[in-house]
Amino acid sequence: MTGNKIEYPVVVNPHNGNCQICDGFNSLYHADSFEKEIRLPNLVGDGYCRRIALKPSVEISIVDMTFFGDMAIDGKGGDRPSFYDLSFCLEGSFRWRTKEKNLELEAQRGDSLMLCGETAYGLSNIDKGQHFSYVNIKMREDFIAGLLSLAGAGNLTPAALCSPTRFQKGETSFSAKRILYDILNCRLSRGVKKIYLEAKITELLAVYMDETVFENSVLLSPPDLSKEDIDGLWRAKSILDADIAGAPSLSHLARLANLNEYKLKRSFKALYGQPVHAYIIDRRLENAQHLLETGDVTVTEAAQLVGFNDLGRFAEKFRKKFGVNPSEYKKTS
Repeated sequence: MTGNKIEYPVVVNPHNGNCQICDGFNSLYHADSFEKEIRLPNLVGDGYCRRIALKPSVEISIVDMTFFGDMAIDGKGGDRPSFYDLSFCLEGSFRWRTKEKNLELEAQRGDSLMLCGETAYGLSNIDKGQHFSYVNIKMREDFIAGLLSLAGAGNLTPAALCSPTRFQKGETSFSAKRILYDILNCRLSRGVKKIYLEAKITELLAVYMDETVFENSVLLSPPDLSKEDIDGLWRAKSILDADIAGAPSLSHLARLANLNEYKLKRSFKALYGQPVHAYIIDRRLENAQHLLETGDVTVTEAAQLVGFNDLGRFAEKFRKKFGVNPSEYKKTS
């Protein structure tokens, strides 16, 4: 290991010692360049893998591939104990078996995964015709520890981001999807791109930590909230996130979450930093922003789809949050 630079294992095909694809992966992940991409040969498959080295302690991999035949990939050696991988499965699925713990792991579309140490590498068997796409952020342990410290969670170690089996799997939230969209569609030139992507990775990790460690950890919760209160507030937020456009009334939400209305109003803000109503408005606006940016919808349609019936109020809230009218935002997207 040189300084704090991430070191990758040697990738091999256990069934083919002269695998052209593995040679390509090894050249990609052991290169010194800021950004490099390999494409699958036409006879082997379709797709690409791109690696972006933002700094010695943080790298991004973007993978979108389909193999025309069965494929096996294994990783040997490398910097196993001190790095963490945060992966987001965008399309298809992939699976692998770890060596040390002999675990069978799988990720499907919409899953987010935090992988630690030995769990990140293992034997992957990819079926013929199987399409998979994912974004992976590889980070050294000290980088994550620094973020936790800045977030006021210095008493927690990076291992708090993973389960006791060194693997945490969840659903990719809308907020995370929006940031991933920005990363995948970045068209800036190299110097500015590096600055932009570093900021986006920091934003993505902040969202991920807020939705995992900070949301579910009693240690990080207000001291006057019991475990039962926190469970109820988590249920309330999950109900809202599942259908923010059709969010129930405060009294109905309290009943669904098995909380009294006063407790919900007072404690939701204490735990999540916003009152329930403000949280609903904020998430609706983010959904509208995403629709205007990626969908073929009018401003009126976007407002109605996310739960706003008053177009004037929608425009006012949108302008306050994003600094521009929704009609102007759509023109520039």
